[in-house]
Amino acid sequence: VFSSDLSSGINAEYGGKKAKWTCHHWTEVDHAWGRRHPGQVEQQCERVKGRRYTGGNNDLAPGCGGCYCCKKAKWTCHHWTEVDHAWGRRHPGQVEQQCERVKGRRYTGGNNDLCGG
Repeated sequence: VFSSDLSSGINAEYGGKKAKWTCHHWTEVDHAWGRRHPGQVEQQCERVKGRRYTGGNNDLAPGCGGCYCCKKAKWTCHHWTEVDHAWGRRHPGQVEQQCERVKGRRYTGGNNDLCGG
């Protein structure tokens, strides 16, 4: 399998530039805060430094897509190049190695928690 779905899942491109924002998925701490403060979604998002409430307006946080709560992107999704595909054909079943053979890449298998978003 050679698919960008196996990497971080962050929207890597926005207008031809690297995404600066990514969706923040509520943690259990966020859910608990929300239960104590019902109806305060904007405050729930922005109570943590570095997050921005957008209400789904991607123009307020380019790269975040339709998410309502966004955070600065630390990692972006790497989309396989032809060189990556060629390496994968020579080394079938070694997707993690295919990703991490290049410095600065981290294989997550789609689990964004491994890269902090």
